[in-house]
Amino acid sequence: MSYQKYSLYLIATAVLAGVMFYSFFSSTHETLLKTTPAPVATTTVSTATSATATLSVEGKTYRAPIQTGETVLELMRNLAPQGFTFTGREYPSLGFFIDSINGKKSSGGMYWFLYVNSTSSKTGASQTKLHAGDSIEWRFKNSE
Repeated sequence: MSYQKYSLYLIATAVLAGVMFYSFFSSTHETLLKTTPAPVATTTVSTATSATATLSVEGKTYRAPIQTGETVLELMRNLAPQGFTFTGREYPSLGFFIDSINGKKSSGGMYWFLYVNSTSSKTGASQTKLHAGDSIEWRFKNSE
């Protein structure tokens, strides 16, 4: 087979494959467009927030509305307009580690510890879910 015939054969095959590809996906697309979707159950989610939580740190108390399932970290971010500040770092698979709160930085073996409803939290700020009326407290203390 000559080079010219071989090239013509390749071009014809590519065109035929393209036509078949277009034909298949064009008819599939039309079928999908004509298919009536199954009824979908809808749920109305209220955006009203009547639940609140308080956060205390070194004698200062902040109060803010919370959503169901919101984390302590999200609450802390939402308290910024009230003058609450913090810094920290996200660690993969561990969560967010608080480094400083309102300018007071962890150092010399002293760290920020999270308490929820006066009980030391077993999870960190990015995993601890809030419930209506929760009282959050950050205590600056020795790690021992």
